[in-house]
Amino acid sequence: MADTVTTGKVMFPDEEELYNTLKDLPDFDRLPLPEHWYKKFNIPRPEAVSLQDFALSRAWLKHKYDSNIKYEIRDEPAPGGVRPIIEAEPIPVEIVTKELIDGTAPETFSQPQLESVLPTESTEIKPQES
Repeated sequence: MADTVTTGKVMFPDEEELYNTLKDLPDFDRLPLPEHWYKKFNIPRPEAVSLQDFALSRAWLKHKYDSNIKYEIRDEPAPGGVRPIIEAEPIPVEIVTKELIDGTAPETFSQPQLESVLPTESTEIKPQES
């Protein structure tokens, strides 16, 4: 039986065995690893890459032409649509009209009129000029 290493509250199988299994994977350098592994196994820490550097590296092109990807090109809309359209039930709406205290209905209530006010002299205290 393999040794068990405890890190915090999580139990891991033998780290050496797990590392030896993972290091042979093609994308090992992109895997998230426990922090202490970088020092223990002398693994270089991954560096952050800007969006511009990622785009210019063209690493994303590696998967663009995978043979297992199926592209579907449509010249006209698919009969019946691409996804099913779920018909929703109409939401019942009830309009309630109440009279105001003065006996008028809201429709007859007039909008308050805006008054125009002429600008007055500022009441701000100005520093005395010397």
